[in-house]
Amino acid sequence: MVKKGKMFIIKLPANPTTGYGWTVRKSPHQVIYLGKHYVQSPECKKGIVGCSGIEILRFNAIEAGKGELQLQYVRPWDLPYLKAGVKLWMSS
Repeated sequence: MVKKGKMFIIKLPANPTTGYGWTVRKSPHQVIYLGKHYVQSPECKKGIVGCSGIEILRFNAIEAGKGELQLQYVRPWDLPYLKAGVKLWMSS
């Protein structure tokens, strides 16, 4: 549950060196996508390619209501997509 007007984040495992990344496929109208950034795992030594980490996606709940946020971990040129759904409830 997220309060109206509050920002929330979703952290998901990722490895952009493989070409894959998280994208917002579907979002309820009560939520605004603010962007994302990648953080490499602290276990990875500096300069090492191929280490995994997490993508942090930021959103803002702009209205009360509920909906489903659908995310995909995908390389843009591949099909089918792998889906992950998150159910959200925004309170006023």
